[in-house]
Order: sequence, then C-alpha cells, then structure tokens
Amino acid sequence: MTEQDQELLRLAAKAAGFEVRWTDEDVFQGSFLRKVIPEPQSPASKWLYWRPLIDDGDAFSLAMSLNMMVNFTAGGAIAYYNKGLASGSISDPSPHRAIVRAAAAIGSLMP
Repeated sequence: MTEQDQELLRLAAKAAGFEVRWTDEDVFQGSFLRKVIPEPQSPASKWLYWRPLIDDGDAFSLAMSLNMMVNFTAGGAIAYYNKGLASGSISDPSPHRAIVRAAAAIGSLMP
C-alpha cells in the first residue's frame, strides 16, 4: 500500500468517524484495523481488518455511513457526496477507490 493510499484511508475513516490504526504485522504487508462498535465479548477481537480499497463490504459500509450515492458505469463508478460544506462527485475506474476518494474529500475538510 502506498503512502498516498494510507492517507486516503486515514481521511476516509476520519470522515466516517471510524477509529482505525495501522499495522505492519500481518500477511497483507500493512493494513488498517478498524475498531468494532459495540465492542465484542472476549475472546473476540475488537479490531478487524479494514480494507475498503479492495473489500466490497468495507467500501459499501463507508459509503453508507456517509450517505453517498454511487453510480456504477461501464468505465467504473461515480461516488456523489454531500456532507455539510463538502459536496461533489468523484469518478474512478475502481468503484472502491471512487468511494474512498469521496470520503477522503470530506475528511480533508474536517478539523
């Protein structure tokens, strides 16, 4: 994962209000973990992998948490967002990346 991707994911998590942390100690050679809310009973982990750039469920959860509308096209996807002062659309050949980039656009405007 590139540093640019890491920053996109940090900003996207910020926009959605997700608590995430970075780990280098995994089979994916670096991933974000997202805190599970509500916290599960022991021995279950309260941190799960969070990979919205490649995981459909994580990307969809991110889009839903930010009330995005996503249009799928033959060339990829367009993610529309409208959150406070942030509104617009992001087009990308990868639907996952369109969603993450739109969420990051919101997160970049947050204090």
